Amino acid sequence: MNVIKRPDGHRSRRYIFRKQVSLADMELIARGSSWARVADQPADAEHGIPLVVKWEIIPGLNVTYTEEDSIRSSYAMVTSRLGPEPADIAVAVFEVHPEVIPVDELISELDSARGTADEALALARAGLGAPLEPDQRLVQRISSSLKSADDRIREGALWAVSYSEWPTFRDAVRQLTETDPDTFIREFSAGVLDVFDRLGLENS
Repeated sequence: MNVIKRPDGHRSRRYIFRKQVSLADMELIARGSSWARVADQPADAEHGIPLVVKWEIIPGLNVTYTEEDSIRSSYAMVTSRLGPEPADIAVAVFEVHPEVIPVDELISELDSARGTADEALALARAGLGAPLEPDQRLVQRISSSLKSADDRIREGALWAVSYSEWPTFRDAVRQLTETDPDTFIREFSAGVLDVFDRLGLENS
């Protein structure tokens, strides 16, 4: 599966680049593929607004590059309002690109994390670059982290859930909204469930 259905069309997974700032790599890909640059959103760190650049492949088929400084990541994502098949060529570019981190490597980041801050960051990045269908290795790690005694680990796991959009986590997140001792975690959990509801993501 290369793309997944969402209310406004289809999207690929998020392809995380090896460097936190990878706009030059993205521009090389776009020029080599003759994509038209159609939108730029400058970063505004004070208001938490990331840098976003969009290219049009053909009308209705786009690639968007984003720099998420809060989790030290830059990524590309393919979106299509033309159905799933037109996205295949663009997806193939990122699936084999040497500057894109494979899912297995994101999981290795989790395994090698040292300290709470590194683990929380690795959780968020693993969710950001998660495959479209649940990977049981990630499901187990995220599920376990949602039960951590450390607020920072639970927050990192919630970011992973939010980014992954895997409804298999709905029950665990709902439990956090009701029982977590930290107010921020309870409110964050409720927000994640709201996003899942808007996307029409039911329990699986």
